[in-house]
Amino acid sequence: MHGWLIYDDIGAKRNAWFIRELCHSAEKRGVHLEFINTTTLSFGVKEGRKTVLMDGKSVKLPDFVIVRTIFPLLNHFFEECGVRVYNSFSVSDVCNDKRKTHLYFSDAGIPMADTWFYNRQNGITDCFEYPGVLKSADGHGGSEVFPVYSLEDARRAGNQFDLKEFLLQKMVTPGKDVRVYLLAGEVLFAALRSSDRDVRSNFSLGGKVCAYTPCDEMMRIIDLVNKRLSPFYVGIDFTFDQEGRPLLNEIEDVVGSRMIYELTDLPLHDLYIERLLSDLKE
Repeated sequence: MHGWLIYDDIGAKRNAWFIRELCHSAEKRGVHLEFINTTTLSFGVKEGRKTVLMDGKSVKLPDFVIVRTIFPLLNHFFEECGVRVYNSFSVSDVCNDKRKTHLYFSDAGIPMADTWFYNRQNGITDCFEYPGVLKSADGHGGSEVFPVYSLEDARRAGNQFDLKEFLLQKMVTPGKDVRVYLLAGEVLFAALRSSDRDVRSNFSLGGKVCAYTPCDEMMRIIDLVNKRLSPFYVGIDFTFDQEGRPLLNEIEDVVGSRMIYELTDLPLHDLYIERLLSDLKE
């Protein structure tokens, strides 16, 4: 069996160890997992046929693809070619636009902060009770997240940072959230992230982290997300309202795994490959 592990150039440099361990774990199980840098990959439609090139040359498609770069069209393309993709296009499409995530789960009985959808062409309207948080629709790792305290403040932030697709969200308990790692339908690990100096609590931005046991309400929400979206490996992020009740905040498709290795002895690379191969057999 042959699979591709696809990263963009920046992600590949940042995750060199994890890439090596995933490939080694697959090799131990008789699977050739080939690392692919997107700088070498071309895909599209040539002469009416879906076509993939590697360094400009035609290649045989793999049995499965692990997409670890944020490019939902790539996930979609391989599925259209009949290749099994992790995560699926439906997961990458919903989870890589925070607006789509909130829209997708709006009728699922899942509590979320009030959220309004915008883009640069249509601007920000006066429909919001401040304070709030302005976020780019596709930001990750706490990037492009700005606290705002008035309509003028929100418009200024949107213009200053040249956001093209974004959302405006009611500010909840700042500087505190929970990341839950979900692998093949099971909770693998959860961590509480907190910051006493920023509305963002991301580990990559210096937030404090510790292991966390999800409450019953979180588990109910996780179960709904799992049943409705069927992700393979994602991070589900929760914030808290003023009464301390959990709110679904966002779902990370290409989720980082540093907290797992920092806080646990879990061999994520082995678990990932084991459950992927099990899924392929079903």
